[in-house]
Amino acid sequence: MKKKGFQLLILSTMITLLTGCGTVSMYYLNDGVNKFPATSANKVMIFSEHTVPDTSYIEMGYVSVHVINVSSGDALKEATKKEAASIGADAVIDFRISGAGGIAGNYAVFDYRIYGLNAGGIAIKYK
Repeated sequence: MKKKGFQLLILSTMITLLTGCGTVSMYYLNDGVNKFPATSANKVMIFSEHTVPDTSYIEMGYVSVHVINVSSGDALKEATKKEAASIGADAVIDFRISGAGGIAGNYAVFDYRIYGLNAGGIAIKYK
């Protein structure tokens, strides 16, 4: 039993060292949306799940990021803004943060320091 725990510790450490603080991102664009030039991440606005901008917009698709060794929600917001800006979005609505987890033996483990956190929302473009 102790050997399995030690092996898990070594495996978790290796994964953390190999992936570092990197961001792995993905996004799914709606088929009918034109491709837009990249925008500045500093100008991308983040709106929580129950808040939307006062101006009309089109939904571009879902933007998602996964950050390991995250130290704050601000780091997740910045990573999401960067990904949204890369596809030309002006804002992200319905922004949410969720935990990532894994399986250790017979137990589910939710440790953001090892497995990271996920964040994302719907990228939009103002009309």
